[in-house]
Amino acid sequence: MCSRTAGTTHGRRLGTMKHDHPDTHTDLQSPSGSLVEPDADVFDAGKGRAAVSLCAVTHEYGDRSVLVDLDFTLERGRSIAIMGPSGSGKSTLLNVLAGMVRPQAGSVSLFGATWADGTAAMRSMRGKFIGVVPQRAELLNELTVVENVALPLLLDGVDFSSAVAAAKPIMSRLGILSIAKGGPSTISAGEAQRTAIARALIRNPTLVIADEPTSALDADNAGIVAQILSAGDEGRACIMMTHDEVVARHCDASMQLKDGSLHLMART
Repeated sequence: MCSRTAGTTHGRRLGTMKHDHPDTHTDLQSPSGSLVEPDADVFDAGKGRAAVSLCAVTHEYGDRSVLVDLDFTLERGRSIAIMGPSGSGKSTLLNVLAGMVRPQAGSVSLFGATWADGTAAMRSMRGKFIGVVPQRAELLNELTVVENVALPLLLDGVDFSSAVAAAKPIMSRLGILSIAKGGPSTISAGEAQRTAIARALIRNPTLVIADEPTSALDADNAGIVAQILSAGDEGRACIMMTHDEVVARHCDASMQLKDGSLHLMART
């Protein structure tokens, strides 16, 4: 946990963000309630309450600073929408939050594991506790829709019939069970996006990080997806990168990524 933001005495932090004044932070309180603890067989530190925490994170591409001295903490069971124009650094932030990119400065903690514990440790945390929804569905054309959803379980060694059976409830919630036997080339862009979301949720991850998860959806399906992702089921935390203010309102709070820092957005 970032020592600069530690010490909240009431409730749990949703997120901690830098403001216009140095060393000034805002902690958003969450309601009381127990959260599901992930298994401790990867890291004992995985029992910490924070799903993800960034401390003084800075990342640059050439002469351009994308993330600047950024602090952020998201507790389990909470959801945050991160907004910003194209090129603001949202994709970079997503990759840092998911433990896929090591920032050039600062620290990242995923359920207590940090880059100091090694690349394998971060990969283990990411694989076990995090579901990532990419902006593009990235489905495998050789597999049916249901097989694409079940793929994470199949890669974990779950037998085929059990993996397919486990995929059907979340596919039903997302309205794609009727296309289970079809292939990616036979479905719409919106159906492909919902398939990717189902795939990210199939292992009941403790943290979901989604990049524009409703960009190919109509308003009704976008609302359903946003509600499922932000619901905090079983203590799940969610970070949504989005341009859609309506979708963002399903989350507990919205933040804007601007000039490399996160700022809390007022809601009217």
